[in-house]
Amino acid sequence: MGGAIRHLHNFIPALLKNDKTNQYILILRNDVKFDYEDESLQIVRIPKSVGANFFLRSLFDILYLPFFAIKVKADIVISLLNFGPVFCTKPHINFQRNSLYFCNYYLVNITGLEKLFTKLRSALLYYTMKYATIIVTPSDSMAELIKIRYPTLNKNQYHTIYHGFDEDNYETGFADNNFFQKSEGRLKIFYPSHPAFHKGIDLLIELISHFNRLYQDFILIFPFDEKDSKEEIEKYRSFAAKFNIADKIDFIGRIKQERIKFYFDLADVIIFSSMCESFGFPILESLAFGKPIVSVDTNISRELCGDAALYYDPFKPADGAKVLNRMTDPEFRKEYSIKSIERFEARDWSWHHYVKEFIKITESISNR
Repeated sequence: MGGAIRHLHNFIPALLKNDKTNQYILILRNDVKFDYEDESLQIVRIPKSVGANFFLRSLFDILYLPFFAIKVKADIVISLLNFGPVFCTKPHINFQRNSLYFCNYYLVNITGLEKLFTKLRSALLYYTMKYATIIVTPSDSMAELIKIRYPTLNKNQYHTIYHGFDEDNYETGFADNNFFQKSEGRLKIFYPSHPAFHKGIDLLIELISHFNRLYQDFILIFPFDEKDSKEEIEKYRSFAAKFNIADKIDFIGRIKQERIKFYFDLADVIIFSSMCESFGFPILESLAFGKPIVSVDTNISRELCGDAALYYDPFKPADGAKVLNRMTDPEFRKEYSIKSIERFEARDWSWHHYVKEFIKITESISNR
């Protein structure tokens, strides 16, 4: 789904259209496709080896970036991808958009090198945030995760800016006719995500095994397959076979972000089982497209959906199945479809609004 890329390609153009007074220098890896041109924008490319390697990236952020900011006479330094300078002579706005470093479900379950590297990254994140002027999160729930993990950080540093959304980013003419014919007549349950431990897919499959005892004419759709992670998918297939529901699950392969609306429109129900999210963009898409939602009961899901979703305890699969079973009633689904639309329309999710909130932050720093 590429949350960072989606953020980049929407935020920067919207920012430059709305801010005609400031100049921006954008530092990008040389493998990141971004060709937007504007007289207020200068793009500096760095090698992929620097941007993608944790240790080289850390050296870049800690040692080079503060001096680069002085060299180009920057007034503010903005780090969009979690990590940034620790000590900086310029005001620093730090965006925290990866919940894994603060999510207890993930942290207590990882082992080995993954646990070691997560601890190293978390230590660097802590000092990045400690000395940042402002920490921007995409939700209040994300800010709370950080506060619980690091209660000594200055609580006045946090500022929430909800992600923007633009329906023009989605194709309307795309149709997967083969899939449509294959799934026709069945209740279509769609989980728009990617394979990862914290996405709760194993927990969801167990829930579906209980749901299968209540309702049989359905299909659970995942937008990924072995090309994304052979080991993970094999594990999920084995898990589904264990519960005798392998024929009820379809791994359809990765979908281009601009084409995913077709599958939202096709789906009868959106289910969301992720245990760790800073925002949960698929939830926002579900609201925008007016889909009935069944979600794992997390703070971020409740913050975004409110009463426009049904919630379940991920560790009580039989109870979760009963919650999902309520969505087998077409009239009930229609009711929650309306709730989704009303929830989405209750606030301004545009990138224009996102940029206005961001500019307020930069102006508050400039006026100090």
